[in-house]
Amino acid sequence: MLISNKHFRTGFFLFLGLVQAHRFTTEDPQQIPKVHRDSAKLPPKFVAEKYGFAEGDKVDVSKANKIHEEAEKLGERAPNFFKVTEDEVLLLPEIFSTLDMEKVKRDFAKEGDSADELELRNSRWWGRLYIDGWPQTVQYLRAHFGEAPPMGERKIMIANPIDACNALDGDYAGAIVMARRGVCTFSAKARIAARAKVAALILVNNEEGNDHLAGPDAHDVGISVSMVAMVDGELVLGALEKRSAESGPLTGAMIPIHCAERTEALAGALGSDLCAPTTANDRAFAKSPMEGGRFSLSGASASHEFMIATFGVVVDRGLKYDLVLSDPQNGCERLVGGGDLTFEEFMDVKNNNATADQMAAAANSQYKGKVVVVRRGGCSFIDKAKTLQAAGAAMIVVVNSETSLSRFGVEPRWKGLVVGAHHVRFVGVDVPNFCSLFLFCSYYAPPTD
Repeated sequence: MLISNKHFRTGFFLFLGLVQAHRFTTEDPQQIPKVHRDSAKLPPKFVAEKYGFAEGDKVDVSKANKIHEEAEKLGERAPNFFKVTEDEVLLLPEIFSTLDMEKVKRDFAKEGDSADELELRNSRWWGRLYIDGWPQTVQYLRAHFGEAPPMGERKIMIANPIDACNALDGDYAGAIVMARRGVCTFSAKARIAARAKVAALILVNNEEGNDHLAGPDAHDVGISVSMVAMVDGELVLGALEKRSAESGPLTGAMIPIHCAERTEALAGALGSDLCAPTTANDRAFAKSPMEGGRFSLSGASASHEFMIATFGVVVDRGLKYDLVLSDPQNGCERLVGGGDLTFEEFMDVKNNNATADQMAAAANSQYKGKVVVVRRGGCSFIDKAKTLQAAGAAMIVVVNSETSLSRFGVEPRWKGLVVGAHHVRFVGVDVPNFCSLFLFCSYYAPPTD
């Protein structure tokens, strides 16, 4: 089976938190972006009055410990010390940020006002990562340091090493690079990524939720730094890890999003959705999601239309796959010859937490790495996806029971985020074009999805 894609693209959102700061010592103070001050986050007054230290000063670790102990005795909030070496720390505000709350409260820029569009774009705190061929967008939150996200579609790459705590091995110039949170500081990761000339660094959280990252000693870093939630980010990392020369690179764009209570600048242009991309170019990009395409079978001249689901991962174009039928045909029960694993047991196999028998069963599944065809009906789409993923399917093709095609989905959204952890794609195909290929097509049950 050979797949090609229609060129379209996709949506989702949220935002949070404010911040501040004052002074920070560096070799070139003129390169530090404008930051914002919140006196409640600054070091207690006794630190300067008794010890002579101000924000940005390096402090010996033993002296820092004395200051911390005295703060406790005085009932003061302990100052924020940021580790520099084994013997020294920096005395810094708790948060040191380039994000400006005041710039959030405004209208959209008028069409054609490129300067105002750019100002609006550069000041947004969050946005959506649009990956070409991905079923839905991935929300990112900007860090409290670094530049605005780069413009335009770019190659998306996985960091090597994946924690980005040592020099990156490879050519990352101009790319959006994804790495895992942990092992070293956000600032260290950003500096290492900047030396590799990346356009943007996106960290995947290692705990639930998302946040604006702090890097009080990295405000001279000249790249964009953001974070995505663990469940979304791990799906993307999994897809990136499985890319090959044949499947080609993932590409995408970071699109800052602005939310306004009302708009006069774009009255009528946005409809009821007042959370939208900040520039005309970004809005045009966001309106062209990849929602489907066509595939063909070996030895057949005809191609067949498909639409991707709203969950799962990217459909690789131009690759050939082995295609098999599901048994049972609706994919609602454990598949015959599929290893007899539950979805939970399969996830244990994926995470190397399974028994030897479970590992062997997964390895010997006759569906492993193949495109598995099922018919619609009998159970929900998400149940089909879990059952076939547990059997090792690389892609799931659901043959529709109606002549019209639509994108299959799942509610709530988080239920679909487990699908794709093992490179599963979920698509729907058209019955009249596909039915003659398989004998079971005349036995459709009424759909229950």
